[in-house]
Amino acid sequence: MSKYQENWTRMNNFYQKKCEQQSALQIIQKERSETVLVNAAAYFLHPQKGGAKINDQMLKNLFKKTGYEYPCEEKIGKLLCVKTEYPCGKDKQKPLRIDLVMEFEKICVGIEAKVDFKNLDNNLPAYSEALNSRKRERECKKFILLKTENAARVEEVAKKD
Repeated sequence: MSKYQENWTRMNNFYQKKCEQQSALQIIQKERSETVLVNAAAYFLHPQKGGAKINDQMLKNLFKKTGYEYPCEEKIGKLLCVKTEYPCGKDKQKPLRIDLVMEFEKICVGIEAKVDFKNLDNNLPAYSEALNSRKRERECKKFILLKTENAARVEEVAKKD
């Protein structure tokens, strides 16, 4: 084998091995994009969309954190809507939006994503107030979606807010 072919084979093997270990989001270099990840979460959390393809596993995991099991219509009710970029007012002329809101008949869930956490410059009290204004007789649950490596820093900053 020529030196050229040897180098080509070595490079080809390197990239094949690297790609086998990558997710689709890593391949398109969007694994740090909050918008892409929130849209994917909305899709896979929706029981009539991606949730059906994965046996509602993300919804089951999410509701386990609330103390409920999914599905459980008597405690949760039917899904009413899944909304990304849910508007909740303005702060210093900057629109405030909760990354993902899921409304069920008996519970309302808000999720704020912090993928590439540098600071928690979101107005969490305003987000909480907006979510509470939607609840009527429903229970409200609030979550911050983040990478494991950022958990301690987000928890520390969130306590201040």
